[in-house]
Amino acid sequence: MTLLAGCLSPEVVRKIEGAPGQEGTGIFLSRLPETIRILATYQASEDQAEEARNRARRIFAQIENDIAMGHRKEAPRFLAVHTLSDERIRGEAAMALWDTHTEEIVGNNIYDVEALPLVDQLARLDGYTALYAGP
Repeated sequence: MTLLAGCLSPEVVRKIEGAPGQEGTGIFLSRLPETIRILATYQASEDQAEEARNRARRIFAQIENDIAMGHRKEAPRFLAVHTLSDERIRGEAAMALWDTHTEEIVGNNIYDVEALPLVDQLARLDGYTALYAGP
């Protein structure tokens, strides 16, 4: 069975791999990134940028720990993270994109998103594919 690295949580992978009848069946599992509908894009306030940085660093540290423990194969290039909402946000949440290589918020942008993807799902946000690791 082939899985796209980082698409599924380790618990989901264990459930699928342990399911009877999977071995040798030729079943191929893939999850395409979900496109997140952006209602508006804003420049991050200092508080929003700081919150996004803190969340991204915490989440990325956990991902690196999961890699070291063998629960994940590789780290994503981008993370989609929650940040503080303000009066501009009309959708379900305010989100930012975090570049794990540069350790910066992409474009210092905050996205007002209509709905959130599932936790541990790849998501397309403003032309980037990012891992959404949850609130």
